[in-house]
Amino acid sequence: MQFNPFSDPFCSKLKCGPGCELEQFPSSPNERCPSCVCRGSVGERVKCLAMHCELPCRFERFSQYGCPSCICHPIPCSPLNCQPGYVIKKFPEERCPRCEKEESSTELQCSPVKCDENCYEAVGSNGCETCICDPQCSQPKCDAKCRLEIKPGGGPCPECVC
Repeated sequence: MQFNPFSDPFCSKLKCGPGCELEQFPSSPNERCPSCVCRGSVGERVKCLAMHCELPCRFERFSQYGCPSCICHPIPCSPLNCQPGYVIKKFPEERCPRCEKEESSTELQCSPVKCDENCYEAVGSNGCETCICDPQCSQPKCDAKCRLEIKPGGGPCPECVC
């Protein structure tokens, strides 16, 4: 029984470039996969290696003998501007880098926040979430005979009641 090179996962991924045909079997026992037979630069038949081009690469006629090659034109990645506490990391399985939370030797201990109305969450100078509130009321100074109260129906700001 003869070995079928196309049952080999490595060989089954290989392809021939433009103007080439894949041989049925490897041309010698020392070769693992079949080669490609291509039309050379002046029409002669040339033996070329079968290849596997992955994106963003593609086959192009490149060599002086007419064998195709994988030519790669990488797609540019957008520039990153990471927030404080984040760093740019590149993962091998991804085309472009991304912002990832910075790993530090001391884990930051932050309390959860719940902001009141007219307030919003923001990262404070210590790296933890905090509430930022727009100042709405100025604190009135009351005379000695008066006290500070929030009047029902009078709005959110305290007033002096004498």
